Amino acid sequence: MSKASIIIIIFCTALVAVVVFFSLRDDSGMKDIYLTGGEDFQDAALQHEETVDFHYTDSSIYLVIPLNDVQKGDIIDVEWVAIGKNGQKTVQKDFVEIEDKGSGYVAIYFLKRDSAYTPGDYIVRAEYNDIQKKEAAFTIFSVYASDL
Repeated sequence: MSKASIIIIIFCTALVAVVVFFSLRDDSGMKDIYLTGGEDFQDAALQHEETVDFHYTDSSIYLVIPLNDVQKGDIIDVEWVAIGKNGQKTVQKDFVEIEDKGSGYVAIYFLKRDSAYTPGDYIVRAEYNDIQKKEAAFTIFSVYASDL
């Protein structure tokens, strides 16, 4: 065999390996999670920030979960956790069972207590089908960050 034939065989083998890898890759499920204070969930995904801060009187806090090619019966578990001096405390749990297959967004509302959010540090954890796990940290201030 000539060097050219060997190079062509190696190139074709590598090309087949790349095609097989990308065709077997599973892009379904939860890719990331986002926090937003508004109801424009697609905008929140586009303007994703690593750290999100809220004010205790903000009108809403949502966890936005973009989903790709999910199946009926898939499960999303969400846990909202307050971080304090004495450790962590779960303050809210949410459970979503997918009713129809497809792609889109799931938005989960963080409940207010007594018309306000409790100031402090938080982590929200989302788990898709007990496989994919993501978390996001956020802070709720009692004064506006710009006032500090």
